[in-house]
Amino acid sequence: MRAKELDPGSKDRKMGIILDNLMQYVRKGNEFIFRILTDDKTRVHPFTPETNATSMTEKHLSKSVRKRFKESPSVGKVVTTVFRNAKCVILFDFLHQKTINVAHYYDSLTNSCPPFDERDQAT
Repeated sequence: MRAKELDPGSKDRKMGIILDNLMQYVRKGNEFIFRILTDDKTRVHPFTPETNATSMTEKHLSKSVRKRFKESPSVGKVVTTVFRNAKCVILFDFLHQKTINVAHYYDSLTNSCPPFDERDQAT
């Protein structure tokens, strides 16, 4: 929802959350910032160009015609998701033919990443 679509009660709750986050930053500084996760999603299409040797076998060797790269047979689009905090990339995930939902994100993060406290102690 956009802020202009929120009812007055929702706007007040949102403002309360923002102020709470600001106060936590004032108290904890960068420790608070490093615990914030962001994500970015993009769709990618796998692409494998032919090698030069393969290209040469498909045409007469005496011809100097340049051949354009060809795409491999379509394997469909893949969704790439990157989770990161202020320090580093936490998870880089490829999702093949599934629905992206909270359960998928939860499984990816809990199965792929150590808990925050373990990562913080390691750095």
